[in-house]
Amino acid sequence: MVDRIPKRERLMNLVSALLASDEPVAFREIAGRVIGYDDPAGSEALEKRFDRDKADLRRLGIPIKYVQSDDLGKSGYVVDQSEVFQQRVTFTPQEHLLLAIAGRVGASATGGGALEEALKSALRKLAVDLDGVDPLEDLAPVTVLRARTGDPRTLDNLSALSQAVIANQSVRFSYRSLHAETAESREVDPYGLGSSHGAWYLAGWCHLREAVRVFRISRVEGLIQLVGPDGRRAFEVPHDFHIEDHIGKEAWELGSGEAVTVRLSVDPAVATEGLLPGARAVGSEAGRPLLDVDVRRPGALVPWLLARGGDVAVVQPESLREAVRAEADRLLARYRGEPGAPVATVAGSLGEREMEA
Repeated sequence: MVDRIPKRERLMNLVSALLASDEPVAFREIAGRVIGYDDPAGSEALEKRFDRDKADLRRLGIPIKYVQSDDLGKSGYVVDQSEVFQQRVTFTPQEHLLLAIAGRVGASATGGGALEEALKSALRKLAVDLDGVDPLEDLAPVTVLRARTGDPRTLDNLSALSQAVIANQSVRFSYRSLHAETAESREVDPYGLGSSHGAWYLAGWCHLREAVRVFRISRVEGLIQLVGPDGRRAFEVPHDFHIEDHIGKEAWELGSGEAVTVRLSVDPAVATEGLLPGARAVGSEAGRPLLDVDVRRPGALVPWLLARGGDVAVVQPESLREAVRAEADRLLARYRGEPGAPVATVAGSLGEREMEA
């Protein structure tokens, strides 16, 4: 067989031979030396093959030229490297900054997977010759808001709130807390948005409560309204505010008051490891392991404790023991058809409420 190697390999060998030479290369130097032209085919067949290969390479954008004679009187084929290789790409400091922003925002916006890896690879190639360090290396990672919800109203409110957070624009909305019978108007300086356990939350300064509060977006009734003229910053986010300090935590971890140490007694049959975030073993009593946990809102532990029946009991403080007992009595009275005290009254007496949800 005359063609002993694939055509694409023969083309690559031809281009490599021409690029590697500092002087024009005559066809007689190609035939018999370059792999793909070293087979026993006749000279006429090799020349026709060479002509076809030249035409193919020119269609691919590789300009093979014939030089009649150089200064030394040598004729042959050449490939001008400046017409083949990409010129060095240079960036201004402003363009360098834009590349850094594209890398951070773009990678987050892709949502991961092959598209994110392709973007990172492309940006690495562009930035390979950049001088200096990433101008954004000292900043926190960029997070792109990607919201999916089956409730169109919640999606509209998320969109409005995200714009308000970016613009530092106060908002007003009607909000119905978990145990409230009616909604009340709230004016809030939105500090940040976050998702926890499948729900979206807003953290910000509540003008009604005069404190930082967390609101569950699905409990907003109606649509979000901007307060004040558009485009004007209505507030500044405190430097010590971090969204992770308010969203993604358990209800008993929230609040601005002093932490209270709660001691719990656990049934020996229950695994204590991972039972309650932040809890620490402090020995045992009457054959039951004891756990201590620091909470800011002891009342928020009441539903968690009741859900575990007798597996977990409160040792101290006494006020929490009484709250658990009162809530158990209220639930029992409710299922018996008797009137009972609202749970919000019990929980509210045991700690400041930061979570309005």
